Amino acid sequence: MTSVTKEDAIRALITDFCSIEKNIEVITTRTTSDFRFIRPSGNPVDAKGFVNMYASGDLVMHVVGLSKIHRLDVYGDHAFAAFTQVATFTYKGEPNDDVFTATALFQEVDDVWNISWIQRSSGQADQATWF
Repeated sequence: MTSVTKEDAIRALITDFCSIEKNIEVITTRTTSDFRFIRPSGNPVDAKGFVNMYASGDLVMHVVGLSKIHRLDVYGDHAFAAFTQVATFTYKGEPNDDVFTATALFQEVDDVWNISWIQRSSGQADQATWF
C-alpha cells in the first residue's frame, strides 16, 4: 500500500485545476470558503464568480493544461505553489492563446487539500526565466 504524500496530493489538485475537464469541479468542491481567484486585471472573484465566468458564455475554454510546476512548498497544513499553464480560449469573442504563471495557496482541511488563493499573471510567461 502506497501512501500519498502531501506534495503528491497538491500536485494532483494543481493538475486537476489545470484540466479543462475538471477545472470547474475543483473550484466548486476543493476551495476554501474564503477562496479568491485574482484575474489578470487584478480583480478578484470568489468561487461562485469563477464558475459564473464560464456559465455566462463570455469565457469559452478550448485547451487548458499544466506546463510545469516550478515550486511547491508545504508548511504543515498550508502550502504555496507557482506553476505555468497554457490556455487557448475566447473571451467575449476575442481569441487568446496564453502561457501564464499562477501562484496559489493551499490549505489542508480534514485531511483534504483545498485551494484558498490563485493569482494568474497577465501576458506571456517566459519559462526560460524560471530556475
